[in-house]
Amino acid sequence: MVWGDEILLLGHATMDHLHEDFVVCLGDLPLAPDEILPGVLDAMIEHLSVHFGDEDRWREEAGFLPRQCHMDEHGAVLQSTAEERFRLQQGDMLPCRRFADAL
Repeated sequence: MVWGDEILLLGHATMDHLHEDFVVCLGDLPLAPDEILPGVLDAMIEHLSVHFGDEDRWREEAGFLPRQCHMDEHGAVLQSTAEERFRLQQGDMLPCRRFADAL
């Protein structure tokens, strides 16, 4: 995935910045050398924690009615990243690299 304003820009500067950072983190996962892949995944996990926390808070503050569904999706993604981190700790690199496609 490559950031493109014409496709991904929402018009909410702070959220657009988070999404652009996400695209950068996402692009790093499949390309990182094995020895730094755990750190790259940890950076993605950190980014997603902040990203999702901010989005969830904004939706709450705005009174966005279907927010719980979106928050549940965020939780599922964070659970998946934790599972990928566990696989990576077991020495299984390939699922982590493929995880970028799923995200």
